[in-house]
Amino acid sequence: MGNSAYDYTGFIKELNEDLEIGALTPTTIIQVLRAEKPVIGEYRPIVDWYYRHLTMIELLEPDEFDTPEDLKEKRFQRTMYDAFRKYYETITVQRCLAEMYEMQKII
Repeated sequence: MGNSAYDYTGFIKELNEDLEIGALTPTTIIQVLRAEKPVIGEYRPIVDWYYRHLTMIELLEPDEFDTPEDLKEKRFQRTMYDAFRKYYETITVQRCLAEMYEMQKII
């Protein structure tokens, strides 16, 4: 779940793929992380997105199939996820995609 700060092409693709396979619906709540500083007026672009909190916790939990490298990566991802958690904004997939499509035209 990541992309460059202002080009939403990758995010749009990821979200649409998750919609196609049924991992997300338009009304699913996701978490977004916005840039610290506005780029256009007061608009702070989305710089990353995450599944809802409980899903993220489940995805980052170790399991019996994890290799040592997998465990190391999960620990790192969990540390990063927790470090920025207070900055996440909840938003529906539909609203997120609408914003991305609209701002992609401008940015």
